[in-house]
Amino acid sequence: MRSVSHQMHAAKFPVHRDLAGFDFTVSPVDRKLIHQLAEGEFTEVAHNAVLVGGPEYAT
Repeated sequence: MRSVSHQMHAAKFPVHRDLAGFDFTVSPVDRKLIHQLAEGEFTEVAHNAVLVGGPEYAT
């Protein structure tokens, strides 16, 4: 955990965010798809994932 904290600080990210705290009710993203991507199975079968967009929905 200290390593993650150090890396977050070094990257100058403003705050730590994760899926547990994400409010899907105010975002147009597909909750099921996001959780599926978070599992990372697409990497095991060598599929690509392209995410397009900005941080405008991140609060």
